Amino acid sequence: MIGVIMAGGFAKRLWPITLSVAKPLLPLGKYRIIDLILRDLRDLKSLDAIYVTTNAFYKDQFENWIDETGADVILLIEEARKEEEKLGTIRAMYETFKKIGDNEFLVIGGDNVMSLDFKTFLKFYAEKLSPVLAVYEVERIEDVSRFGEVTVDNDYKIVFFREKPKEPKSRLISTACYVFPRGIINHLEEYVKSGGKLDSPGHFIEWLYRRTNVYAFPFRGYWFDIGTPKGYIEAFNTINRGIIREETANISKDTVVREPSYLGKDTEISSSEVSSSLIWHGSIVRKSYVANSIVLSDAVIENANIEWSIIGNRSKIYNAKLRNSIVGDFSSIYV
Repeated sequence: MIGVIMAGGFAKRLWPITLSVAKPLLPLGKYRIIDLILRDLRDLKSLDAIYVTTNAFYKDQFENWIDETGADVILLIEEARKEEEKLGTIRAMYETFKKIGDNEFLVIGGDNVMSLDFKTFLKFYAEKLSPVLAVYEVERIEDVSRFGEVTVDNDYKIVFFREKPKEPKSRLISTACYVFPRGIINHLEEYVKSGGKLDSPGHFIEWLYRRTNVYAFPFRGYWFDIGTPKGYIEAFNTINRGIIREETANISKDTVVREPSYLGKDTEISSSEVSSSLIWHGSIVRKSYVANSIVLSDAVIENANIEWSIIGNRSKIYNAKLRNSIVGDFSSIYV
């Protein structure tokens, strides 16, 4: 079996943050999103190799990540350098499978943060030997309209699937995690040539379940849509415990830090309160309140109040009050 991490999207919903950094490479504490996925996949003895697919725009970033971490993956590059040139996830998956050759595939979206037990997931697949997708039950049925709606029978076979339904009836949604048997490339080829939508894997599943048995594997715990700022911040707060402080972090005695928080390398925090937030490497926080927020590297925040926001690399925020905001890299806000 081959593992494939799909990381070729341009993550428009997190612009301007992801205009300069690939979403799977965003930090979630000590590690990046893709590090957490890779950690789970490394434990699977049935995987013969792990591929990461991305686009030409982010190529250097993923190569640097491999060099820094020693990740044992094979990088495949799509030619796209901007949103208008992207293949779409389904076409990218088809082209990837063609390059690798016919096999069984475990496919996971590179922005998935989830408590899925992959070993049990693969055991379920081994019993069915048909396409299987991981599904998660959301609390609010109105949230289903952003995902793929799934209905199953008593054997967990999918009997109904709709991508992004306007009026959902089930709270089960498809996550970007699949296992495909050998021969799936033939179905993908047929779908691609039929002119179907290529942007979301759910369109392919909606087409596929009508032609062959497709099963759903429900899991509990957590699953986050990192496509939104709130999802990103909530994922950080869920998977982290306590206060993690790197040795080179410089925190003044009059600073209050509340868990869960991560204080990265060479951070400087003085006369401030930091609560449920990630302060990435090299950032400076002075006389400020930062709560439920992500501050990326080498930013400066002074005399500011920051809540439920993402602050980009090398940004400077002075005397400002921000809530539910995204500040792009190299931005300056003075009030």
